[in-house]
Amino acid sequence: MTPERRTGGVQEYYHYKIMKKYVLGYGSLINRASRLMTVPTAHEAFPVKLEGFTRGWWARTPVPGFTTTFLGCISVADFRRFRGERPHDDYLNGVFFEVSDEDLLAMDKRERGYDRVLVAKSQLGFYEASSGFDPDGEFYIYLNNFSDEAQFESALPSENVPIVQSYVDICMEGCLEQEAEFSFLLEEDFVSRFLLSCQEWNVHWVNDRIHPRRPHVYSPQAFKIDQILYDSPLKRIYETVRIE
Repeated sequence: MTPERRTGGVQEYYHYKIMKKYVLGYGSLINRASRLMTVPTAHEAFPVKLEGFTRGWWARTPVPGFTTTFLGCISVADFRRFRGERPHDDYLNGVFFEVSDEDLLAMDKRERGYDRVLVAKSQLGFYEASSGFDPDGEFYIYLNNFSDEAQFESALPSENVPIVQSYVDICMEGCLEQEAEFSFLLEEDFVSRFLLSCQEWNVHWVNDRIHPRRPHVYSPQAFKIDQILYDSPLKRIYETVRIE
């Protein structure tokens, strides 16, 4: 809440403007059904470019039992510190959506293991289609926090904690939703940019779709997603994916 100074005659008073809050989604939150599970009002999400950060397969949720490696996000500076090179893409493509204070608390619970960080407006690139947002609003992103290279390396996909196709599907279906809603994103190849801006793809990637011989029954975009992956530079790794 930001005070705005206003003058009425000789008396001064302050009007408090309530700033809107937004969350930046770069993985499963791009997908409408996925984000509605946490923020039931988040039917609308708008495309955005995010600079200074990079996403990759290095996020693990602190839960018992079998789990997977999810997409996470760190600063470009941290990535260079751990990898000795810049990420292979200049910016992240993702979405932003409005949240309430209560929604933020629910998001914090969902994204346990991540740090919620306020992002500077200078790091965000908005499209004309996103003109309805509050320019004075607060934009938050959920980041991973690694103390050193060893901790980072230990979080990468492994045989016991792999990348799973069901999660890849959720993210890619969200990107396809964005392309369907905002046709100009087709020219930017929003889906492929998502894939190629994800760091640390590797052979620890399993197909956990239910009845994978007929995956479209459970993942309607399965065949389209498979074709995109097969035609992408990830083909060599994708061909090693095993059925779990």
